[in-house]
Parts: sequence; C-alpha cells; structure tokens
Amino acid sequence: MAADRAFAERLWAELGRWVELGLITPEQSQSIRRHYADAQPASEPRTRAVNALAIVGAVAVGFGVILFLAANWDAIPRGVRLALIVAAIAAAYGAGYELRERRASLPRVGEALYLLGVLLFGASLFLVGQMYHVEAHDPSALLVWAGGATATAAVVRSPAIAATAVAVFGGWLVFEYVLAAEDADDGTWVGVPALLALYGAALFGVGTAAYGRLAGTGFAPVMRGLGLPLLAAGLFF
Repeated sequence: MAADRAFAERLWAELGRWVELGLITPEQSQSIRRHYADAQPASEPRTRAVNALAIVGAVAVGFGVILFLAANWDAIPRGVRLALIVAAIAAAYGAGYELRERRASLPRVGEALYLLGVLLFGASLFLVGQMYHVEAHDPSALLVWAGGATATAAVVRSPAIAATAVAVFGGWLVFEYVLAAEDADDGTWVGVPALLALYGAALFGVGTAAYGRLAGTGFAPVMRGLGLPLLAAGLFF
C-alpha cells in the first residue's frame, strides 16, 4: 500500500513535468492518472473519502463566498461587486488547473476547485442579473448555468461537475414546467413527478446507449446513477 502511494506520488509529479516539457499532452497525462487510479483498488476507500471531503469543502467555500457577497451586497460598489465575482471564478478555475492539470500534485483538490468555479458561476448569473436589473425569463439562468457546467465537465472530465450539470438542467425543466402550469392556471405540481420520471428515463437511456463514448467524460455513470432513482421516484409518486 505504502509503495503504491509512493509510486503514484512520484508518477503524478513526473507527469506534470512531462507535460511542461511537451513529452506528453495534458489529455495523455489525464489518461495515465485515471488508469493508475483505477488500478489501485486497495486505496479506493481512502480515495473516496478524499473525494468526498474535497467536494464538501468546495461546496462549503462556495456557499460561504455567496453568503458573504449577499450579506454585504448593498454596501459594495457595483464595479467592485463585478470584479469580485469575476476574480473568484477565475481564481477557482486557475487554482484547479494548476493543481490538477499543470502540477498534478493535488488532483482531487483541483477537481473540487473546478466544482467551486462552477458553483460560483451559477451564483454570479443571479447576482449580476439582480445587480443590473436584467429583465429576462427566470429559468434562463439555470439553462445557462447547466450549459456552462456541461462544457466544464466535458473539458475537465469530472463526474462531480457532470452531476451538477445534470441536476441544474433538471431544475430548469421543473422551473419551466411550473411557470407554464401557473400560466395555464392548471395544477402546478401535479405533473412534476411525471416530468422527473421522463427525465430520469431519458438520462438512463442516453447514459446506457452512449456509455462507451461518454464514460471518459464522467457523464455516463452520472446519467445512469441519477436517471434510475429519478425514474423510480417519479413512478412511485
């Protein structure tokens, strides 16, 4: 076990140098890291714990930043607000790239920082819209957020960000349905379980049919893992 971890740490450091020297591409570096991560079943519980802690930490920091900005929103000049939002997103993505791609020293922390960037991006859509009094269709922000999260997940190949994208897109669907039901003066929540069941079936079907092509991006296991419970819950209700 100790030998395996020592080998992995040395390999991670070497991969970062190889990318800097142009010996391999960042994509090849990621493939090698994933291969050796999957080839160490004895350290799987420890890896899962590290992943969980990193993700929880990223979410906690994200909510902390959002709450700080919300609590002091009126006291901060508009230009400073915008600069803080952009700087926070850029810092999260930049630190994630440095730790996960360039140095490859703390890949799990780097992935958590990518997730933090996605969460801050979603919050910024609502904060900026409120700041500039943007008159737009309310669910549109969720759709833009889901699109940004999908693009990030596809580039950095992160299951956590893929799950965020799938969840936010589901939120957009529900939001759109509720608004349409209210406009039609119909039972607002009656069709939500059916909508979730259909969404879950679609997720599971696409994740299964395109498993080979989507597995590397993290979307296939996420779509299968979330689709089946959504389908079952929707059918149950």
